[in-house]
Amino acid sequence: MDKEDLKAARERVRSNLGNSFMPRSLSVAFVHSDAPEIEVEKGWVHAGPGIEAHLVCLVHAHPPADVKWFRSTLRLEPTERQRLEDRGSRHSLIFNSVQEEDFANYTCQADNAQGKTRQHVILSGKPHTAYFRSPAVGKSRDSYNISWTVTSYSPIDEYRLYFRKAPQGSTNAIDSDPTTQKKSSRRTGHSVLKEWTDVVLQGDKTDRNLTHDKYYLIRSLEPSTQYEAKVQARNIFGWNQMSDPFRFTTRDIDGISREPSPEPAILPEAEMRDLGVKAKDCGNRKGFDWLLIVLIAVVA
Repeated sequence: MDKEDLKAARERVRSNLGNSFMPRSLSVAFVHSDAPEIEVEKGWVHAGPGIEAHLVCLVHAHPPADVKWFRSTLRLEPTERQRLEDRGSRHSLIFNSVQEEDFANYTCQADNAQGKTRQHVILSGKPHTAYFRSPAVGKSRDSYNISWTVTSYSPIDEYRLYFRKAPQGSTNAIDSDPTTQKKSSRRTGHSVLKEWTDVVLQGDKTDRNLTHDKYYLIRSLEPSTQYEAKVQARNIFGWNQMSDPFRFTTRDIDGISREPSPEPAILPEAEMRDLGVKAKDCGNRKGFDWLLIVLIAVVA
C-alpha cells in the first residue's frame, strides 16, 4: 500500500468515525495469502485385516482450504467402513476395519483461492522395516548370534538375512544393496551374492503377535573382524523394505570368556628358600628323636 492508498484509507475511516475518534496514526495489517501447505503425519501406515487405521494430514492455509481424500481419482466419502474427521488443521481418513482391498495409495488434497496442494499416504499390509537387537560386539571369535525384530499384523512367512565383511571406506548405493548384485553361487537355503552371503529363514506362520523376533547363529567368521548385516521379512502381502545396515564385530583370539582354571601359588624366591630350610630342619629333628628313643631302649 503506497502513500496515496494510505491517505484514502484514512479519509474513509474519518468519514465513518468522525474526527473525534480518528487515531493519530493508522496501522494497516497485511495478511499473507498462499496455496495450502500439507504435512502428512505418516507417509506409510501399516495395518492388517480387521484393524482400525488412521491416515492423517495436517493442512495450513489462509484463506482456509477445502480438504478432500482420494483413492486414485475417486473422491472418498464417509461409508460404514470409513469416516472422515476434521479437527482444526488435522484431517483424517479412518478405516474402522481394514480389508485387504483397502491397501492402496491415498491422496490428501487441499485447495483454496491461492492454489491446490496434494500429499500421498500409503496404507499397507507389508511388514514394518526390521531392526537389529543384538550387541555390536559378539561373545565368540568365529561365530555371532544375530537377532532382529519386525512388526507385522500378519504372520511372517520368511526372512532373508544378508551379511558380509564390512567394506572399508565409502560404498555406493549399488554395492550396499545386496538385492542388486548377481548371485555367483547358490546352494539350498544359502547363497553367496558377490560379497554378500544370503540366508533364507522360515518364519512362524502361527505367530499372531504384532512383533516378531528372530535369531540366527552365523558361523565360520574370522576373529576380530567387523561384519555388516541387513535383513528383509515377507508376509502374505509381500516383502518389506530392506533394513538399515547393522555392523557387528567378533572377538579377537584371546577375547573369548573362559572359566578360570586353578593356578598354583607363586611365592617369592626368598620365601621358598625359607620354607625349604624349615622343612629340612623339621625332617632332621624327627630323625634325631627316633634315634634317641632306640638308643635308650638298647641301654635299658
